[in-house]
Amino acid sequence: MSKQFDAHQHLKHIPPGTQFDDSEPRSGRIFIAAIVSVVSIIVTITGVYTYYSWYRSKVLFERQLSPASVELKTIRSVEDQTLNTYGYVDKDKVIVRLPIARAMEFVAGESAEGKEKYPVLAKPVPKPEDLAAAAAVPAPGAVAGAIPVPAATIPVAPVLPGKEKH
Repeated sequence: MSKQFDAHQHLKHIPPGTQFDDSEPRSGRIFIAAIVSVVSIIVTITGVYTYYSWYRSKVLFERQLSPASVELKTIRSVEDQTLNTYGYVDKDKVIVRLPIARAMEFVAGESAEGKEKYPVLAKPVPKPEDLAAAAAVPAPGAVAGAIPVPAATIPVAPVLPGKEKH
């Protein structure tokens, strides 16, 4: 029961005298319009990207690569003078400032002599044998194998007024 397609049968509901174009579309013009659209999109994207790159390099130069301002030069010269000259920090307490190069020589000399770099407590450093012996003898109420922690190092939460525990 296959029916043959008859264009005239499908057009029976159109009133007589109505005119329409039954010719094929012009594919050449459609193709040219599509090519022109694609080319114009590519040109637009390339133009926007080129403008963005130019503007970005301009802003980069202005913000980072341009010559230093007078204020910045003044600040740097004051910093250089402070770092490279002798001076008083506090004249009343006789606290002086050394040039950075001289201070580095002092630190290098102290390091070569084996002097301590930072102030330390006058407490001897425990030996590994002493630590092992202290760990072997558990404190009263301690769990076997646990590492002993001095009570002074355990943090205690402060109790706020009005929020006392009962």
